[in-house]
Amino acid sequence: MYGLTRTAFEQINNSTGTVLYLHHDQAGSTRLLTGSTGKTEGSYSYSAYGTAEHSGTATTPLGYDGQYTSSDTGLIYMRARVYDPTTAQFLTVDPAVGITRAPYNYAADNPVNERDRTGLEEEGYCVYPVGCVSGPGGGGGGSGGLEAVKEIAEKNWHEFEGGAERIGEAVGSIWNEVTGQGGTGQPVPPGHNPETWRKGPASRESEPGENWWDPEGGEWHWDPDPFGNHPEFPEGHWDYKPGSPWNARWKRLPPC
Repeated sequence: MYGLTRTAFEQINNSTGTVLYLHHDQAGSTRLLTGSTGKTEGSYSYSAYGTAEHSGTATTPLGYDGQYTSSDTGLIYMRARVYDPTTAQFLTVDPAVGITRAPYNYAADNPVNERDRTGLEEEGYCVYPVGCVSGPGGGGGGSGGLEAVKEIAEKNWHEFEGGAERIGEAVGSIWNEVTGQGGTGQPVPPGHNPETWRKGPASRESEPGENWWDPEGGEWHWDPDPFGNHPEFPEGHWDYKPGSPWNARWKRLPPC
């Protein structure tokens, strides 16, 4: 599950139902894994450019910068490009190399103060209202750290809530404008029937706006794929999740 910062905070094992909570540093890299009781189950440390070291029994593929790391190759999927932390370089040329003049560099060679989660440009770190919280003893982990985060979040929520709602509305409006969802000429799913289908909030927090829902409870999300990550669907594709079973996987389907 992902939060407002596009960073995963909860990981659920579909086979066992085991829940892990992911705790991050200011760059979004996963540092600590805790269980449902608050007990530390695993931890990570990183070099400046992302070489990881792990301890504990629990693991997650969402490590450096909170992005997916291949357990086979150690390469990190940074959306538009793949990154190799051992060489501190991307494997392909920056699409904006004419501007950046840095074909393979990561985060403008300044990983302590910048990151590049999209493979397109460096970005600075953002600090949100909760700030940096440490538990008893200054460790920041375990049940004490979680309680401290909860206490400060509740204290500041009344100030943050109104702004969060306005941000959510603005993001949803921009998303609909860019993707064509909710506007004129929008694509419709295969088999769509305006009398039985409905529009409703997306189930994934990473997708602001509304998706189509069919009569069987299936969810349809249109992905125009602006970065060409799926060349087999050059005109975009539908992400489809059946209404049952509850743990059904998403599928990619071509436009009708």
